[in-house]
Amino acid sequence: MAMFSGGQYDGRTVMRELTYRCSTGEEVTESEIWSRFDDGSWTPYSYDTEDGSEWVRAGDGSVIKLRPLR
Repeated sequence: MAMFSGGQYDGRTVMRELTYRCSTGEEVTESEIWSRFDDGSWTPYSYDTEDGSEWVRAGDGSVIKLRPLR
């Protein structure tokens, strides 16, 4: 995942996170995704380099698609 896609931070620039729409209908930011990786709620599963979509495996074994909102 491309954490903080706003470019290099120079102290004056406000960094923007990408927001993703989940196949569950929820919208999550990159920070929220990483928090879920850290706490074990989700684990990385697959990534599509063409459109930036990602798939994660939830704790119950289901696979969730994350589509970046641009």
